[in-house]
Amino acid sequence: AMTAAFAISRVSLRQLVGRRRIIGLLLLALVPVGIYVLAVQDSGAANRVDIYAGILTSLVFGIVAPVTAISMSATALGGERRDGTLSFLLLKPVPRWVVVAAKMLAAWLAAAALATTSGALVTVAYALAADDWTTLVPTIVGLALSTAAYVAVFVPLGYLVRRAVIIGLVYVFIWESIAGGLEGLAPTSLWRIGFSAFAGMVRSRILIDVEGFGLGSVSPGLGGAIVKVAILVTLGVIVTAQLLSRRDVTGET
Repeated sequence: AMTAAFAISRVSLRQLVGRRRIIGLLLLALVPVGIYVLAVQDSGAANRVDIYAGILTSLVFGIVAPVTAISMSATALGGERRDGTLSFLLLKPVPRWVVVAAKMLAAWLAAAALATTSGALVTVAYALAADDWTTLVPTIVGLALSTAAYVAVFVPLGYLVRRAVIIGLVYVFIWESIAGGLEGLAPTSLWRIGFSAFAGMVRSRILIDVEGFGLGSVSPGLGGAIVKVAILVTLGVIVTAQLLSRRDVTGET
């Protein structure tokens, strides 16, 4: 099963990283870096910290991570279903949950690579200017968890509906923006799961006031974020495996 899973993940990853998609998402990933470099020109040390925190929150965690993860996840299974190739994959003597887990792994690797590159470059630019490298590892870990959360939700959604990307963008740009400002709704924001891990790991003054940097009612903490992501991934695999067993894999929704 493990050998089959890695084989499926490798082929799926190759399918997901098409040249046109990668170029577009890579340009998106580089936007926060350019904005940070331009924004910190002639700014003081205190402003440099605030600019970095704002860009990391609103652009990297809030836009780059979800958009890349949704783009990869929506077609990981859904694309093969609509192309008519999924039925051939399921003819192999591989458990459905292994197929789903392998597809999720491929989508996560592609999305996490882009998102962590974006966050790491912004953080390195900040660290070189401020001589503060304490946020680099938390940034990478937080973005890896955020992308995993989106993958767990949008791989099954992409299998179910054709317009999963549009649904995802509405969720990101409308619902998550609203949820962050309303008491009790912030936990429904997937990028805030990874960001809570980032906030829990940071030991500098940059996020002492975590509420002011987008967490809302979500408590910072690495352990809690890992548990939430693990639950989402487990549920995503179970639900999607059941869908593969019970639905017409060649049909449209």
